[in-house]
Amino acid sequence: LEDSLDLVADPGENDYVYARTHLESLTGTKFNGLRGRINKVTKLSPTVRPITLADRDTCRRITERWVASKGEHLNEHHVRDAQVAYEMIDAFGDLPVEGVLVEIGGEAKALVIGEQLSPDVWISHFEKCDLDVAGLAAYAFQAWVKQLPSGCAFINRMQAQGDQG
Repeated sequence: LEDSLDLVADPGENDYVYARTHLESLTGTKFNGLRGRINKVTKLSPTVRPITLADRDTCRRITERWVASKGEHLNEHHVRDAQVAYEMIDAFGDLPVEGVLVEIGGEAKALVIGEQLSPDVWISHFEKCDLDVAGLAAYAFQAWVKQLPSGCAFINRMQAQGDQG
């Protein structure tokens, strides 16, 4: 079988895999900017809670606002990403995914949804947020990472698309 396959690297399709400990602690100078953005959100006294089936409409609204905020920068990738997010949100109770909602001032502003790939690896499928709240995407992602089971050692963030939240 190996003789009949041609393996070709596609750098544009590389996934980004991080050690969980690095994403939780954000220690070191390379994380200074990220820590600063997260600290700005922390000052807004956000609450973080698990997503439940009752939150599907809320998750759809967050995703709709994310799409609308793209304005003239909305592209084919954003549209497809939102369509897949809607499908996952609609099937939330039927899929082996978990997520968190971040609320500020009692209003849901961000969501992160992912799933366990193996005993020590989780993947983040979607991170959507109110882009008017600086640092919210980073805050929500770190909050999701912190609530993962203790056996999780690595986080796969999939491919970089060049977008926040």
